[in-house]
Amino acid sequence: MRLSTDRLELFPLDVRALDAWLAGDVQLLLELTGAQFPAVAPPLLDEDLQMLRNLVASAGEGWFWAVWAFMLRDSHIVVGAGGCGTGPDAQGNIVFGYSIYPEHQRRGFATEASRALVDWYFADLRVRIVRATVPPQHTPSIRVVEKCGLVRVGAEIDPQVGPVDVYERQR
Repeated sequence: MRLSTDRLELFPLDVRALDAWLAGDVQLLLELTGAQFPAVAPPLLDEDLQMLRNLVASAGEGWFWAVWAFMLRDSHIVVGAGGCGTGPDAQGNIVFGYSIYPEHQRRGFATEASRALVDWYFADLRVRIVRATVPPQHTPSIRVVEKCGLVRVGAEIDPQVGPVDVYERQR
């Protein structure tokens, strides 16, 4: 399963690929995916990679929702990753996030990949709401979610991040 955009190819990472990424085994990642990965996950995702790997391992048929790599189609270099866990909850809600490696930021990759994922999420009729949380001072991420059609609906406190604004797009 792959999603294509103008410049990117997005694909989900299975347990073997996530194990290789956690181990920093870029050669195995290349063999498994055909993509050139940095040895560590991008900022923020790196902190959650073990938890996401465990989520994928326990997700059964829903494993492919969790972590998607964002690869440049022309060079096969991974510029970031994102996803939403195990798919929609019982109410049809999804919370998605993404991270782009610093050297690839400010080139529109986050928007391009996030749009593709949000559109893909809504192609599943179980999905009613796509949600993202963004620290209020993080203007680039606010622009990304707004370009994906999400609008600010409130605020909350994230135990790891602190205050975040909540953005949503409804079916």
